[in-house]
Amino acid sequence: MPSCGSGRAFCQLYLYDRDDSRIVEMIGTPGPATTRAITYVPGTFTGMNSFYTGGVQQIATYLTNNRPGTVAFVYKDGKFPGEQNNEKEPDLYCRT
Repeated sequence: MPSCGSGRAFCQLYLYDRDDSRIVEMIGTPGPATTRAITYVPGTFTGMNSFYTGGVQQIATYLTNNRPGTVAFVYKDGKFPGEQNNEKEPDLYCRT
């Protein structure tokens, strides 16, 4: 499995649905020693392209690396406010 960013934790794609802007990545390896599971949802303006840079996985990777028995899921279910339909920066324009 590929490592997540520069950390020791391993990332695995758990769910991917490009058309509906959904993705779930599992960080860590579940097993008999797993005592906690964390779900992390990145913030507003997070697009699908943010998952390819490793930035949205940093918190989950840190927790998994520093708390033995931890598995984390980085979760995005649908389009976030400010997210664009392309790979450009977020749309920060305020529409009234």
